[in-house]
Amino acid sequence: MPKLMRIARKSATAPLITLVAAAALVGCGRKAPPPQRALPTASVITVQSETVPVSNEFIGRAVSPYDVELRAQVNGTIKEKLMKDGATVKAGDLLFVIDDIPYLAAHDNARAMVAQRESDLTNAERTLARLRSVSDPRAVSDKDLDDAINAVAGAKASLAAARSGLIKAKWDLDNTRIKAPVAGTVGKSAFDVGAPVVANGAALVRLQQFDPIWVTFTIPESTVLKLAQGIESNRIVDADPSNLRANLVLTNGSKYPVTGRMNFSDVNVRTDVAAIDARAVFANPDRALMPGQFFRVTISGPKKRGVFLVPQRAVEISPAGQTVLVVTKAKDKEGREYDALFRRPVKTGEWIGERWVVESGLADGDRVVVEGTIARMMPPGAPVAVKPYEPAAAKPAEAAANAKPAAK
Repeated sequence: MPKLMRIARKSATAPLITLVAAAALVGCGRKAPPPQRALPTASVITVQSETVPVSNEFIGRAVSPYDVELRAQVNGTIKEKLMKDGATVKAGDLLFVIDDIPYLAAHDNARAMVAQRESDLTNAERTLARLRSVSDPRAVSDKDLDDAINAVAGAKASLAAARSGLIKAKWDLDNTRIKAPVAGTVGKSAFDVGAPVVANGAALVRLQQFDPIWVTFTIPESTVLKLAQGIESNRIVDADPSNLRANLVLTNGSKYPVTGRMNFSDVNVRTDVAAIDARAVFANPDRALMPGQFFRVTISGPKKRGVFLVPQRAVEISPAGQTVLVVTKAKDKEGREYDALFRRPVKTGEWIGERWVVESGLADGDRVVVEGTIARMMPPGAPVAVKPYEPAAAKPAEAAANAKPAAK
């Protein structure tokens, strides 16, 4: 029991000693220093200007480069159908044959007519030559000579007409054989063997080309102007049309593995959409792309110089515009240097991965705040403790999901 009383007495005495000591300090005229408040911490990156690729994304639609309905050019009856509905054909493949007997006869008749007119011309030229060879000019009248000259001219005209008839007859005969003008895929035939057809009547079959295939899209006028200004200021380089590449993302999110190229951009702005029409061409050997499909089209190739890349979270967006927090050196009233926070307006461009492209507002060596909740609420010029920004490591579950399976 005496031991417990001593402990209690000592515990009661300790606060009293503290109060006495504090009173002694007050009595001596000295004040206790206020506790030091910890500075807010900001995680920063130090930026340097870079040259980055420029890409733009649009919505595109696949179209066939060659989509035509094949029609008969002569009247007749289908004699042969050499194609299968839905088949892939090569340029020059024979698809239909129209009964050619009347056209073969017309062709032979036209050829015989040409031979006859050639003979008539030969006789007329010989007659004229004999008259001109007579030694005594008085033996040949002027009328006989004029008639011979006119006969030669008439024979030449008749021969020219006969040759034109032969060309027409040959054209008709050739058009009894309907061939594929380009490689592609045919649809369902509208006529079978024995069916009558008329020149320029109903389509026999539709032919579409799928390899290569075109993807059409529109480029907004603002994008065109921005690119032109960048090229003029030498901020954007390698913007030659031959350097432009195109990539596709399908509606299910998968990427088309073949890279295409730009092969057309219009010179006029469409007033209805304030954009220009453009087109890219893609190899499509497996017919993975079909006319009518929609895609996200990414056009890349040019590069932008003198820009800065910062994480997206470093940029704050408000009705007043876009800003970032930067840390710069400042001095207090006693001349001591410290790290201070300041807000700076910036102009951003596109995203590259998870980073903004900052086109203006930053300089080489600037320290940009990426993380620091309390620091963001501090007034301009407030002191801050600085540490390098370190991206968060992937969570174990995510790392396991992204890991490659071990080889079996």
